[in-house]
Amino acid sequence: MSIRKLDFVQEVEMNLEHTQGKIIFKPNAKVEIERIAKAVVNAGFSLRYLSVIYSFTNVSVKDNFCFSFEGNQYQFLKTGAKTLNGEMTLKFIGKEFLSRKEYKQWEPDLKPVCDKSTGVVYFVTL
Repeated sequence: MSIRKLDFVQEVEMNLEHTQGKIIFKPNAKVEIERIAKAVVNAGFSLRYLSVIYSFTNVSVKDNFCFSFEGNQYQFLKTGAKTLNGEMTLKFIGKEFLSRKEYKQWEPDLKPVCDKSTGVVYFVTL
């Protein structure tokens, strides 16, 4: 229920058997990823990972590539050089988005190179 209360959430589909959920955002709403993670934890669950499906059109990415979306920066980690087309799943990397064990594996790579002055910098991988 705490996720449904977020002002940018349109719909939530939960599958407790597989311990996963799908969140559909309201069109043109500014999404705050860290608020989703906090809502999951506040509801009494742990967060093993958080990913989103994003649609790309001929976007060339490489390690530490940054792109801006809705006032935030997204920095790619360990992706290699490739061109993204269509729907791609982006996995968020950060203390609030991963288990402790997995976060420790990523921690040495979390060096922001994106411009923080334009918003939050989120680390993502494919």
